[in-house]
Amino acid sequence: MLKKIKIYTNIAKIENPENPKIEIEQKLTINDDGKIIFSSSLMGDGKGHYQKGRKEEFSIEQETVKEIFSYVEEYFKDKPVYGIIPGFGMFELDLQDSHNNYHNYYGAISGEHNDVTEYIRHRIFIKDLILLG
Repeated sequence: MLKKIKIYTNIAKIENPENPKIEIEQKLTINDDGKIIFSSSLMGDGKGHYQKGRKEEFSIEQETVKEIFSYVEEYFKDKPVYGIIPGFGMFELDLQDSHNNYHNYYGAISGEHNDVTEYIRHRIFIKDLILLG
């Protein structure tokens, strides 16, 4: 059983670097107690110096957390650890189980994992959530 999911998303390679207000990076943590932590960074000056974007913290129902954990764990159990595609944005997914073991996945934001993204978006209501693409 999972204890925590962390998703880090960076779309720097696929967004227009000339717009300093583009949300270029997102971090989402889902804890087994229902606590959700979300933060983002904006493109800023375009030289790797991102600016703080949004920050949200709230809780969701335990049953919803269990559903998300079960879905994500099942989805990734047979997936390769790496799925990077040059020229695309990327994500890092960290799954922490109840024994504090970590399972890490890395991939491109290419649409391959849209099912997972949509599943989570329909349960955690954060505007413009990128997740796994």
